[in-house]
Amino acid sequence: MEYEYTFVVAGATVDDDSVVSRLGTTLDAMLARAGGQNLLSVSYCGDNAVDAAVALTDAVRDAVPELRLLRLDRDLVGIQEIAERTERSRQNVRQWTLGERLADQDPFPATEGTVGKGKAWLWTEVNTWLAQYGLDDSLNHPTRREMTGIDFFLANGQSFNWQRRTPR
Repeated sequence: MEYEYTFVVAGATVDDDSVVSRLGTTLDAMLARAGGQNLLSVSYCGDNAVDAAVALTDAVRDAVPELRLLRLDRDLVGIQEIAERTERSRQNVRQWTLGERLADQDPFPATEGTVGKGKAWLWTEVNTWLAQYGLDDSLNHPTRREMTGIDFFLANGQSFNWQRRTPR
């Protein structure tokens, strides 16, 4: 399965034409700068999101040894971003968040936090919620749990058994 990732990176910037070219050619990846951070957006295949990300680290190291994947970007979204991504009105999205619309199944995901005066949600959770209505982006994003495993691997250079254990 192919997974979509955006990593916060260090060791190279969008100004380095050689790095940008190698990433584009070898991994069909895009290096960008946003919010004061260097970001690498890339798709990669694997049995699950964690295994794909672990394999991707080797591919990135081979293509651009100086580039370091620091952590995943959490892709936090507010009502405006959700409206833009779903091509719905802000009012419509606000109704979803309040349970006034499309509330016949699972409730809208809990907020991740607040930015200024606005609420923020984790896109992967919103996207999963939207899928039940056919409004998702049709991409595979790591879950919150998988993101934790990937970030742990990146911070410690090792993996762990992230699969949910069956109670005895």
